[in-house]
Amino acid sequence: MMSILWRVPFAARYVSNSLRNPWLRATSRYVSTVSVTWDIEKSTILCAHETTPGEVSCPTCSRTFPQTDIDLLARHKLACGPSSTSACPLCSKIFKIGDQYRKHIKTCAFQEETRRFEERAAQTRQDAVLAIETGRVCMYPEDQLNARQLYAVEYVKERAKQASAAAMPGLVKSFEQLGYTCNDLARVLDYIRFEAPMIIHFRANNPKLLADTHYRSVEDVNGSTHRRGAEVLMFGPNSYNLDAHKFELVKYGVLNVVNDPSGMQSCYGYGDCHFILSRNVRLRTTFASMDSLGVQGVHFATCEHYAHVLATFSQPELLETIKVATKLKTWGKSSGMFNAYKELQIHGPVLLSRDIDTVVVSAEHTRKSHIGKQLLDFGKRNGTEVKFLCEKFWLT
Repeated sequence: MMSILWRVPFAARYVSNSLRNPWLRATSRYVSTVSVTWDIEKSTILCAHETTPGEVSCPTCSRTFPQTDIDLLARHKLACGPSSTSACPLCSKIFKIGDQYRKHIKTCAFQEETRRFEERAAQTRQDAVLAIETGRVCMYPEDQLNARQLYAVEYVKERAKQASAAAMPGLVKSFEQLGYTCNDLARVLDYIRFEAPMIIHFRANNPKLLADTHYRSVEDVNGSTHRRGAEVLMFGPNSYNLDAHKFELVKYGVLNVVNDPSGMQSCYGYGDCHFILSRNVRLRTTFASMDSLGVQGVHFATCEHYAHVLATFSQPELLETIKVATKLKTWGKSSGMFNAYKELQIHGPVLLSRDIDTVVVSAEHTRKSHIGKQLLDFGKRNGTEVKFLCEKFWLT
């Protein structure tokens, strides 16, 4: 049944099972073609009230592609032949093939994700109101934000939008003082919005996690309630109060701002291996300027409204972020240079078979080690790529 129902449009998963997301890989080199495909089986944007997507064809050779394989079509057009123009598979706008076309594809796809997310959010609000009026319990699909989770995301988004706009003039001056332009600032914000890897550190010798179907909140794992009070302050009074079930609480990760292949060194206390999250969780993720447990002095953001958090970066942190975002480097200096890691909070479930793009294994473990074999089995079971730092995969 769930394979038929339209799943929640948090953010369209851009990569099919065969084409894993290139820009969310912490170590991959820059791929010029923007990936904008949706994985039908794992997609978070399928909806029961819309028909199955059709096919689109290459204007040069007439080869047909599923409408869900936009990335494959875009790659094919770039290599196909004499046609120097191409139409956006989403809005049909005509562009000369090149950087402008690829940039438009990325932006247009994100706008489509956002539209679908807002449609689903509106439905969630209606369901919640109806449940209150009828006195019934409102049941949500597992991959849909419930009312309190949606409230938390929108609570942060509303405040971040204003704070981000207010921070822009000062951020422009900071970039100019470093010898960069407004265009460079736009590229950095686009990098945060679309590409910067979102990761979760974990301990490889955790058999319960590797055998589980979900990544769970701290309270769900060990019953600790020490974050409840802080989360109400972070996400509003109607979010994760004492009535919230432990399964629906926030899951924490970190933004790998400089694309460090080994993750964020300041998070090694949580484990030296890490998951790279899939694209489909990005619109239901909120971001913080540091560890949010203290709350005081922490700035909260969304991927669309991040300028006020970027303004808190130290000059060395900002310089390395600019170099990675503008493709001067594939990855920046060691993430150990950051005074504070940039925390993120995931709202809604983290399904290991759907929401994890890549497992990155620390250099301590090899494929032939006991833990390495366990992680390979985990990847095979969940359809997730597993990479070992000891193999220096980032050089390929």
